[in-house]
Amino acid sequence: MNFFSNFRKSISTIFTTLVMFTELFCTNQFAFAGVFLQKTDAEAVEIIEQTKIDKSVFLAITEVGDIADTNSFFRINSLVFRYPKYCICATLNGFLDCQRDLRWIHQNKITWIIKGFTSSKIKPISKNVITMAIRDYLIPYWNGIPGTCSSVDCLPHRQPKEFNVYYT
Repeated sequence: MNFFSNFRKSISTIFTTLVMFTELFCTNQFAFAGVFLQKTDAEAVEIIEQTKIDKSVFLAITEVGDIADTNSFFRINSLVFRYPKYCICATLNGFLDCQRDLRWIHQNKITWIIKGFTSSKIKPISKNVITMAIRDYLIPYWNGIPGTCSSVDCLPHRQPKEFNVYYT
């Protein structure tokens, strides 16, 4: 049990370091202004309805009400985002690798709704890891923040995507 406790502390330390690095060195000049916002269920439904009309937006809806652990959260997103078979998404690193790929999504805008996240059975420390991964790693990556190993820095041929995440 001590191994898992130390592992969680290590993950938390890594993401805290990433956050501090982002705060210190980012210019905050986004190619797009992506968001990670909590919404009510009614607001989420409204966003979904508006997004369904716009074919230029890839809409991903993750239902997490019955999910109890991070690995399940990562795996369910392989279906939601239609990962190819080569994307193995059972761990945090796999999830982040797959989420940074997304080359099969041709739209330049991605709206991701995570329903039931705040009330899910996922442990609070795991929710924090997921939140930090999305807010501090994926959104800056896809929205093209220069100087942060974003899609613009790492893959010059790849265009940034407007990546918005809403959770209930």
